[in-house]
Amino acid sequence: MQIFLKCLKWAGITLGVLLALFIGINAFDEKLDPDAAAILNAQPKVKADDNAYFYWEGMYTAASNNPIEVGKKCVLAQIKIAEAGTLLGSPNSAPECHEQNEFKPIDGKLIACDWRQKPCLKQYIEQRPTIDKLAAQNRILMGRYGRLLEFKQFENTRPFPLLTVFPKAPPTTLYQAIGATQLQDGDSSGFIRRTQTETGFYRMVLSGDSSLIPKMIGIAWLERSARLVSDAVLAYPILAQKNQSQLLAITRPMTVAERSLGKTIEGEYRFSVSLMRSIPADKFSLLERLSYPLVYKQNATENYYYHEMSVWRDLSQLPTEQYLSAEKSALERLNPWRDGYLHLVYNPMGKILAGIGTTAYASYPRRIIDADGLLRLVSLQIQIAAQKIPESEILAFLKSADSQFRDPYTGRPMQWDKTRGLYFRGYSERITDKDGFVSVKL
Repeated sequence: MQIFLKCLKWAGITLGVLLALFIGINAFDEKLDPDAAAILNAQPKVKADDNAYFYWEGMYTAASNNPIEVGKKCVLAQIKIAEAGTLLGSPNSAPECHEQNEFKPIDGKLIACDWRQKPCLKQYIEQRPTIDKLAAQNRILMGRYGRLLEFKQFENTRPFPLLTVFPKAPPTTLYQAIGATQLQDGDSSGFIRRTQTETGFYRMVLSGDSSLIPKMIGIAWLERSARLVSDAVLAYPILAQKNQSQLLAITRPMTVAERSLGKTIEGEYRFSVSLMRSIPADKFSLLERLSYPLVYKQNATENYYYHEMSVWRDLSQLPTEQYLSAEKSALERLNPWRDGYLHLVYNPMGKILAGIGTTAYASYPRRIIDADGLLRLVSLQIQIAAQKIPESEILAFLKSADSQFRDPYTGRPMQWDKTRGLYFRGYSERITDKDGFVSVKL
């Protein structure tokens, strides 16, 4: 019995020492990294009347209203919501964002392109009666969308604490479907102008915006446009023969600015930090309020999160051929358990939350690179059709093609066979086929 009590005593002393060490280690917070602070304190600098973001906010307003003015009123209302501490819920919760909405999103009445089922061009032409009817019913809205695509600036102006999304679904499917009908009617120049305008706008969004959802929507619409151009060239080879340079301008590979997640990661960092800072500690239980300062350090967490997210920012700016090997080592570094448990003694909750959050970004660079590769494939398809290259010479053509048209992951020439067409191994399920390849037919 005495031995048991003695062991119990020493166990209690050991636990007490360990608890004292834990409390001592977590008694102090770090200083916020200056680079992280600069991102958190940055404010968007935009010209209100030249910013497509405001126009988008107000695009569905009544015909008699100015979309720019309605959009600015909506954003100002959202800023007031953010200042009041309402960080969650619908980003369009302000009544001003719904003021006098005369039009409604219309794309749901069309079947959007699903290239895995059949060519996009064919899908749209099969819906020709619906497309013509919707185009006639929505002339004002489609005119506004055309005006939106002419803007030269798209900057996120929602307050950083609010989750940023596009205000409403844009009528992109109808816009693209109308282009398909133009091509069917023999208006190839109208189809090309329409596609150039839309892809130019989304490339501008990719280069300038600082939030994740607009970035990925821009990627999705570049992909859809590339698929439609591919279908058009396959159905009408003369289109490439007469308009090679214009089509190649549409499908050119992405620039570093277009595929980079630099601004996007910084925007996501601002949002995540704002969300973490809004944790309602006053609603915690007594035990939670006592333990929370010991397991979560605000500055230390924000520093840790900044350095972890910077890994993805830097990865997205590498040459695409270096991405896969760099990603593998990055995921090993980002593993919150990579050093065992000792590193979790300080700020354990903050490190676990930050570590889990940053690995969620792993899929985005791959999707962007896959989309870039698709653009390269379609560019090659255009050149093959324009130059009337026979099957017997395709492999030689691919080997001699400019480096910007090679496999984005390996730097080797794109592959080709009679069944699949032009292809490379991809890594995003949204873009690859069932066998894991990104491909276009010849």
